[in-house]
Amino acid sequence: RKLSSHPYFDRVVYVAISLNVLLIGSEHDGQPESYSKIIEQIDKGFVILYALEIVVRMLAHGKYYFSGGWNRFDFLVVVTSIVGHSIRSVNNSFPVVASVFRVLRLIRVTRVARGAKGVKNLFRTLWLSLGDLVNVAVLLPLLYFLYAIIGVNMF
Repeated sequence: RKLSSHPYFDRVVYVAISLNVLLIGSEHDGQPESYSKIIEQIDKGFVILYALEIVVRMLAHGKYYFSGGWNRFDFLVVVTSIVGHSIRSVNNSFPVVASVFRVLRLIRVTRVARGAKGVKNLFRTLWLSLGDLVNVAVLLPLLYFLYAIIGVNMF
């Protein structure tokens, strides 16, 4: 129980999530096959690390593990990651399906936002400003339309 609630445990998980996002973002079209193999092996390491995190938290919280929304979310992401790797290793003819399961892990970045107060405030501010952005989104096409009319009449 002490390990799962230790601040360094969460920091290690946050760093792993951030590195995993960078790893997924570093993939590109036309990359060498050796680079793809290295990324795949590192990716398997991240999945194992995430699975170990889930096991540690499950052992610490027991039957109350699934009462937390973030825990259910993490469990779903880890299970889909394991399914994605299983699909890729059993039959490599479904790379798109495996990639979709892999991209679902990117959603885990929201968990990092939960731990960082500055990022959390940034997301909250963005969420609160969405209502005002709707007004701007409605006025912008009107402005473009007016400038188009002026432009057609002048030229």
